[in-house]
Amino acid sequence: MCDKFDFLDCPDVFSGNRSGGASVPGQGPSISTVPASIANIDRTGIEIIKYENSFDLNLVAGTGVVGSGFSTTNNEGTFFGNIPIESDQEYWVRKTNSDKYKSKKINGVLAFNILGKKSKIFSASLGLVGKYNGETSKFGGGAGLTLRFGVLSASYTRTRDDGMDGSGLVSSYYTDSLSAGFKIANVAVDYTLLKNSTEYQTTARIFSLSVFLKKIMLTYGKRSEDHGHPGILTAEPLQVDSTDLSDRYGFLGVQVMIKKKFIIGIYHNYYLNNDLSVAFSAFF
Repeated sequence: MCDKFDFLDCPDVFSGNRSGGASVPGQGPSISTVPASIANIDRTGIEIIKYENSFDLNLVAGTGVVGSGFSTTNNEGTFFGNIPIESDQEYWVRKTNSDKYKSKKINGVLAFNILGKKSKIFSASLGLVGKYNGETSKFGGGAGLTLRFGVLSASYTRTRDDGMDGSGLVSSYYTDSLSAGFKIANVAVDYTLLKNSTEYQTTARIFSLSVFLKKIMLTYGKRSEDHGHPGILTAEPLQVDSTDLSDRYGFLGVQVMIKKKFIIGIYHNYYLNNDLSVAFSAFF
């Protein structure tokens, strides 16, 4: 239906034809949490997200059968990303100052469509993930699988990762990412669960819904996370609640496409600080 009416657009126009995570704005979150969906990328794209004086960079390229992706941040500490490793003190200072989490990880993905390359009913994709943490000088990685059944998609990814808090303590852990969603006409919905085998088993649950109008993508999201850090009651003087170890967040996003090659986006709460950030994407 989305290609029959002038006022609608299909999800694939904005997502680059990803087989999963069509409701999620941008390419960075999919590189990190649904890497196998990158196999269906059928173009080359660059994405830059600006928040205050910092920039995050994501790259994708693909033929529709084989795809690759690269991220300079691993998307930790973002609305659609994983929960980072940091001490309570680091967390409190960062949240009080509305700073984004400064990741020193880079993340690369190579994905393949292994079944149903031309089928509109079923397809399967495999994604291989490689990570490097510049703070710990350690490598990590893993693999993921995405299945598509018509308008439905489901993904599972398992990766080995590590992090270091302010005290210099290095933690190695596994991250399990499960995602399911659908895209019908000009609507896409996804739900993602992230679980980390850290000492305090951190968990994030992310719901996202996007509506695609002609040249416009509107996104709404909800996130709940169990991060293990006592919640802040007051910033000055600092008072915390040791029984409150979780948070809930909302997200709003608007993206506008220009000549089917450029996308400009404005996001609210992408970095979980009640912030505004600007995104720019170009496809070739």
